[in-house]
Amino acid sequence: MIFLGSLHRDAQICATGSIYILGEVSGIVQAGFPDNPNAAIFGNLKDVDQLRIADVIEIVTDDNRKDFQDGKFAFINDLHAISVDDLKNYKDKINDLRKRTD
Repeated sequence: MIFLGSLHRDAQICATGSIYILGEVSGIVQAGFPDNPNAAIFGNLKDVDQLRIADVIEIVTDDNRKDFQDGKFAFINDLHAISVDDLKNYKDKINDLRKRTD
C-alpha cells in the first residue's frame, strides 16, 4: 500500500503487505495483517504512535521517537521484534533475514 494522505492520531491504516508512507502519520500503522512477518513499513515514521507488523507491536514513545525518522523502514528482525533502520540498508537487511529463514 502507498499512503499519500494524513493519518490523524487515533486513526489506523492496515494492509496485508508492506506500507509505503509518503504523507504524515500520527496514528497506528499495521503492515502484514494478520500474519505476514515479511512485510515492512517504509517512509516518514517520525510522528507515528504505534507500528504493527504481523503480530508484533512497537509503541513509539518520547524515549524511542528519535529512531523513527523520515527515510527509515521498520521490519521484523530474527528475534521476532520490530527493528528500524535506514532505507539505504534495506536490501542488505532483508536479504540477510531471508537467508536465515530459508
